[in-house]
Amino acid sequence: MSFDAAESAVAMSLERLRGLNDTELSRSVLNGESMQTCLLSDGSLQNSECGNSDRMDSRELLQAGSYIVHLKNNCRMVSGSDVEIYRDYVIDILGESNMQSYQIENNHLQEALKVGLDCIQL
Repeated sequence: MSFDAAESAVAMSLERLRGLNDTELSRSVLNGESMQTCLLSDGSLQNSECGNSDRMDSRELLQAGSYIVHLKNNCRMVSGSDVEIYRDYVIDILGESNMQSYQIENNHLQEALKVGLDCIQL
């Protein structure tokens, strides 16, 4: 259950990341900031770190959330492109879950790519 909770946190964060336009992406992740999310029992995603009482399931066993970050200038050429001005931003999503009553934790790291114009590799 803890494994699935961490994977759910990653999947919902990927979906959130896909929905950001360039301005939102730049404001929330590409400027060196990070985004934290928490999955709630009603299936929604809270745009902040999980609090002590936040749980993702109706039995209140699991807490799951994610941490999304782009390390400055962590970019790579767009696959299949010979145009150098387009690069993929490499964005890391860490899904975290825990089941406190059993002292079980899971962490899952997923790399996401999002195309951008101003990502410069040094």
